[in-house]
Amino acid sequence: FRALIDARHLDPRRFTVLGAGRFTNARRHVEYLRSRSASIVTIDEALEAARSADAALARAGAPAFVSIDLDAIDGSHAPGVSAVNPMGFDPRSVCEFARRAGASAGVRHFDLVELSPPHDEPPWDDTQRTPGRTARVAALLLLHFLSGLAERPAP
Repeated sequence: FRALIDARHLDPRRFTVLGAGRFTNARRHVEYLRSRSASIVTIDEALEAARSADAALARAGAPAFVSIDLDAIDGSHAPGVSAVNPMGFDPRSVCEFARRAGASAGVRHFDLVELSPPHDEPPWDDTQRTPGRTARVAALLLLHFLSGLAERPAP
């Protein structure tokens, strides 16, 4: 996303990062986004009962770019990322957020970032309990976003 912002292809005020960790994200990345008025929803904020996916999406405005960083998902469910998070989101919560993002008329762009296949359990390795675990979570997130997109009323 930084290259898109720097090249002025993405208005950072329309960009939301979901799942920034208090101890797991580089300070310079967070400062970069804050200095450009991007919306940052930390793991702690998102886990609070008072914070809903709808509120986070509304805060971003429209048109919005929603980026889900797979590093934000608990490492027991998503080990194939560059910065495994032992205190991350439950995949069900992130799937629901992805569905709501898809259903939100204001969301124009969606991406999933930080899948690192070399760190994931390889799908060809029969010794692994759940081969390709992180890739499977990413695929589910995309399916949930698309199911939300299908819920949007016709323009």
